[in-house]
Amino acid sequence: MPAFGDELECLKCHQKVYEEIIKSPYKHPDFIQRDCVGCHISKRSSFPDVNISENPKAMRVNLRNYDEEHIAILNNLSKDSIYQVKIMLRDKDGRKNESEILKFIPSSISEIWANDMTPPVISNIKVNSIDISVVTSGEIGWETDELSDSKVEYGTTEDGDYKYYSNSDAYTKKHIIKLNNLENKKKYHFRVISSDLFGNKTVSDDYTFDVSKPFNFNQTLDVKKDNNKPDFRMVKVMRLKPKEGIMREKDSVMPGVAIYFATSSEVTSVVEYTVNKTDNNIKGIISTEDIHGKVILKTIKEVGIDTCVERCHRQGASHPVGVPSRGNIKIPDNLPTSEGKVIICITCHMPHGSKERYLARIDFKTDICVLCHIDRL
Repeated sequence: MPAFGDELECLKCHQKVYEEIIKSPYKHPDFIQRDCVGCHISKRSSFPDVNISENPKAMRVNLRNYDEEHIAILNNLSKDSIYQVKIMLRDKDGRKNESEILKFIPSSISEIWANDMTPPVISNIKVNSIDISVVTSGEIGWETDELSDSKVEYGTTEDGDYKYYSNSDAYTKKHIIKLNNLENKKKYHFRVISSDLFGNKTVSDDYTFDVSKPFNFNQTLDVKKDNNKPDFRMVKVMRLKPKEGIMREKDSVMPGVAIYFATSSEVTSVVEYTVNKTDNNIKGIISTEDIHGKVILKTIKEVGIDTCVERCHRQGASHPVGVPSRGNIKIPDNLPTSEGKVIICITCHMPHGSKERYLARIDFKTDICVLCHIDRL
């Protein structure tokens, strides 16, 4: 929870908004905890050297799967520039921690992550859950013996082929992939695919599951909780050894730098990095004083989806987001969308507080579908 002074800073300008939300019977947890800076740009810098999270030129790598080992690949870095990195952790109970600022020059990194030419070993493939609701979905999980990406190819057994796929580019050992838009009472087959940092790939055997009734194996797990916030056990900055001929000594761009870190518990993480033109001063960066009041959230895209997904909510939990309205779908003007009539989280949910459960804009007990799906009228 942020210091109470942060809340007072926000209330200087947003007292009216605060008073409206406080009357709502249902409030967003971040509002209750006064964690405004979780979503909004703050005037106060939270990093001692430079506020990377509030820096509009900072780049981010989001690692959304819960794991104790993580690796973020930073590509196309200038060989002789100074970079600084901040790593932020969040565990399953919402506890957070962040690293000190790491500084490095890509050409000066001595430790190398080399290609072992061995593909990852896949194990413990499971169908974790089937959720039958507005949009029927499933969750597939598996493990690998090395950090690798995640992909599930799937289709109905009637068709016999893999018509669909869902994937994640994040490198992890504990893989979880959501399958959206499944059809009720259908039988599906699937296979999982994982590739390591150098493209060495493993494809699993074929498996099947039925979409006949909902279940969730994750809910049966009795995990003993502790009161400790997640901590770092190890942090390394390494160069990826490229294939022969990819990079010559005269090239000014590095093919890849790996930020590897191990943690004390399973967490999701965000790695933010920016170039530091000089060691003591970052030039050309707009101050947060200039940004605040002009940009509501960290980026325009995050106002719709990314902030919700990266911090707490898995995309596809109920209704698809990030998709435009087409055909017989007509979204009413009083439901906000992003440019191009793209459906986002706050199309149906209030971001701060609401009189309805689930922070809904309207009562979900009514037939909310017909508001947009006019073919159902």
